[in-house]
Amino acid sequence: MKNLDFRGWATRAGAAGLALTTIAAAASGSGLAGVAVAMNNICGQLMGILPPLSMLLVVLAAVFYASGKLVPNPEFAGRASGLAAAAIAAAVICIVIVLLMPSILVALYGHSLTCGSATFSG
Repeated sequence: MKNLDFRGWATRAGAAGLALTTIAAAASGSGLAGVAVAMNNICGQLMGILPPLSMLLVVLAAVFYASGKLVPNPEFAGRASGLAAAAIAAAVICIVIVLLMPSILVALYGHSLTCGSATFSG
């Protein structure tokens, strides 16, 4: 039986969701104002989902690491340690995106930006 690739499916579904959000918000406005609204919506969505996702990844990394230490099989322990390191790296990337995204968007637009409940100005 062929293995299912859920990571690729999830990545494509997330990218499609962001693209549809951008297109819908751009179509609702006129010109570049619609793109600004779409970017604000995407920024708000990412600011809402990335911090809890990073916390979940840290908890999963702890579970992966502990499960690798509990099982006496060295091959499984190595894979579990690798998964734990990947989960920690993904959590750090999520936090970096949350910290840098507003300042990058403000630099691109040159005016204030509303991401979720926070307002950033340049």
